[in-house]
Amino acid sequence: LAETLAGGEESPLYRELVRDRRLALSGGAAIPWWTHHTNARGPDAFGIDVLLGEGASPEAVLQRLDAFLESLSRRGPGVAELTRAKTQLEFQWLHGLQFQLERARTLSSYAAVIGDPKGLSRDLAAMASIRRPEVALAMRRWLRGYARGVVQVRPVPPVPPSPEPPTPAVPAASP
Repeated sequence: LAETLAGGEESPLYRELVRDRRLALSGGAAIPWWTHHTNARGPDAFGIDVLLGEGASPEAVLQRLDAFLESLSRRGPGVAELTRAKTQLEFQWLHGLQFQLERARTLSSYAAVIGDPKGLSRDLAAMASIRRPEVALAMRRWLRGYARGVVQVRPVPPVPPSPEPPTPAVPAASP
């Protein structure tokens, strides 16, 4: 879902908010690190981050984001969008596993948490078999605005430098 929605400059989120509407400088989506794929219950959270463009109000961007998510959840991603996302995910997955230590960590996580290291291959195959209606259903189920928090991080105005302390007078030399 995260890769389909916001995986790079060709993603629907980037096109909508950055390229077409010019409301943002960047945008992304992710499942936070503490809710990893080996969590048997599934993800605990899903995050969308947007770096606003010059003059864009947070309220306007949030309103546009909600309308965009509603529209995309009704129609689902396009064939090319989903294919791009699945290709990216497969590359990231396999690229990470090319290193022996990471492969050992991932397989041991599957063995410890799920009870079967072969779950890794099954998960990769399951991810590759996801279809457009399933992504749309996931969006309708999890991205509809309920049970969400919105965090706005605003830059603090710069603090002016402290004035230079006065230089004490040099005492006159004694005779």
